[in-house]
Amino acid sequence: MTPEVEMHHEPHHESHRTGHRWVDWSVTGCALFVSFCSLAISIHHGHTMELLVQANSLPFLQFEYFNVQQLQDASFKSELLLDVANVGAGPARVEWFRATFGGKPVTDWQTTIEALQQQAIASGKLPAAVPLGSIVKSDFGAAFIKGGDNRHVLRWQRTEANATFWEIAERRLRNFNDLKLQVCYCSIFDQCWLTSNRSFKPQSVESCSNED
Repeated sequence: MTPEVEMHHEPHHESHRTGHRWVDWSVTGCALFVSFCSLAISIHHGHTMELLVQANSLPFLQFEYFNVQQLQDASFKSELLLDVANVGAGPARVEWFRATFGGKPVTDWQTTIEALQQQAIASGKLPAAVPLGSIVKSDFGAAFIKGGDNRHVLRWQRTEANATFWEIAERRLRNFNDLKLQVCYCSIFDQCWLTSNRSFKPQSVESCSNED
């Protein structure tokens, strides 16, 4: 006698359907919509994080001009200070710096200031040549300036001997119609800008390879 074998069938799981086609399509569509929204949010979040990283790494160079300096004892002295400061968060890779005065390139600040003195004498504003004193100048070119740091371009102290001419020259050097300063710099992401003392907002450029 052959024993009967009881067969057990595993239940077959199928997606639950309502029996109404339009409802089923709506449920499927909503599920797809939620999936696409989640994907879009993830992409947007990633893009936002990328922009945040770049924002925290962007440099911002600007020119700073001072005619006084505070000493450690809280007193002040008259000194012409011309700096390039990185007020941005990220480091700046300076590719080139250029200065012109009266439309002529400044190759040496000492020579430019001496020429200003001769002009002042010729115009009668200065009776005779005076000792210029110490002129600290920087051969500012390719450099790396971290966020919050600065580089001196020119330092010239006012003294009793040069006081009359110093005041004349300081006014001329403070006039941005005469003095034009430009610097081209890039970020660590190779984004580059050209900035000038005549404009606050840097101009985005493809690269700093061209100085024209």
